[in-house]
Amino acid sequence: MKREVKVVVGILFLIVVAIILSFSFNLRDSNKKIIGGERDENNCLIGAGYSFDEFVGACTRSWEIKEENVKEAAKIAVDSDVRNGLTVVKVDVLECQGCFLVSLDYNGQKDTVRLNNWKVVDETFFNIAECTALGGRIVEHELGNECNEDEEEVGCVDGCVVDSICCVRK
Repeated sequence: MKREVKVVVGILFLIVVAIILSFSFNLRDSNKKIIGGERDENNCLIGAGYSFDEFVGACTRSWEIKEENVKEAAKIAVDSDVRNGLTVVKVDVLECQGCFLVSLDYNGQKDTVRLNNWKVVDETFFNIAECTALGGRIVEHELGNECNEDEEEVGCVDGCVVDSICCVRK
């Protein structure tokens, strides 16, 4: 009987030691920096290729935001936002003159700014053709339908029988 107790105590001791060692290794690992997660003084995610664009006033990828009209649209969208440390994720050129959809990020919070004739439009409304041109699909929001998990809502859609939203893949 004494031998069985010693074996059980020994096993419990090994389990406790294993838990303590596992916990101490996890603490050391949690102090490591995330690879590619470094940000510069302007909050630009360096590992993702973002750098601060003086003209735009936000973090951009220079190879994505290089055309003059796209850069101007990004600047107008950033200027309409009061927060510092914004990242311009994407600029979609829409069908009308001076019409753009600018996707912004602020510490993981996504926002979309719509420009119409080079001016910020308070509501983001699309017609059916603009939604589909973005690769989106129209969802009848009034009937309780929502975007899928791999999609984001980019605005409302005019011209539908019921209130609808435009859902675009992330």
